[in-house]
Amino acid sequence: FSVSGPPGRFALNDAVPLTIRGPLSAPYIVISAPGRITLDGATIATLGAPLSQQSGPAPAPGGSDFNVLATGAGTPSFVGLGSTVVDGLGGAPTLRIQVPTTGGAIALGSISGGDLSLVLGQGPGQATGNVNVGALLVIGTGGSANLTGAVGGLGSEAAARQAQILPSENANYRINSCPIHSVNCILLGLLTLPAVNPLQDLTIGAVRSAQEDPDVMLPDIASQDY
Repeated sequence: FSVSGPPGRFALNDAVPLTIRGPLSAPYIVISAPGRITLDGATIATLGAPLSQQSGPAPAPGGSDFNVLATGAGTPSFVGLGSTVVDGLGGAPTLRIQVPTTGGAIALGSISGGDLSLVLGQGPGQATGNVNVGALLVIGTGGSANLTGAVGGLGSEAAARQAQILPSENANYRINSCPIHSVNCILLGLLTLPAVNPLQDLTIGAVRSAQEDPDVMLPDIASQDY
């Protein structure tokens, strides 16, 4: 493997699948390995790039991320064993976990950090695990997520409302069994309005008794007659 980077940045490019144990601390952490990265109960302290810069299909330059590379054999995967705690260094941390845009698997185990912004870049892959984070952004399409836990201090259905997904809402991406970014477990963006005007068959007019002669005209009474 090779380690490089200016002060404050830890960059590790491994040539074989990688297992990380023990504490890891640097304001900016960039780790890549082919096939598989395993995080074995590590404690991480970092800063990373702001969540606002993490909307693209690839990790933001200058951020903190774990990047699993494709090998052409097997499913690229990120695996968390046990519990991982992420703390901030000089601010609220952002950590991105990335598998190839062609697909892969993210099995978080349990990852927590009260002010952590966690980004899962999974393409058409799958994500599972338990989270207790300040913010959650899932970037994927054509795959699925089955997460549990809390986002922004909220659990149950409210965690789904707090979480974000790009490029669009998708019922296959869930936390606590609710679609990510749903309200009361319902994706409002997927509701369809009627294709026709619901008032088109409504007739508005004066109410007549069924016993009235239809040929009898109503009296012409205006307000000035009173």
